[in-house]
Amino acid sequence: MDTRPQTCAQYGQATHPTPEVAVWGVVAPPDVAGVQQVMRSATKYGVPVYPVSQGKNWGYG
Repeated sequence: MDTRPQTCAQYGQATHPTPEVAVWGVVAPPDVAGVQQVMRSATKYGVPVYPVSQGKNWGYG
């Protein structure tokens, strides 16, 4: 998990108006099993998850 302030700020950006969102950390699981573990942990502890692809999820591919 990357919790560096600059990483969290980068992933907290959006191309449209959004409410203030606090990004606590960024994970990049290497495989399906890793994604499953992240989701199990997030569910267990009530941590919201916002999945992105290609690092941005800005709709540009």
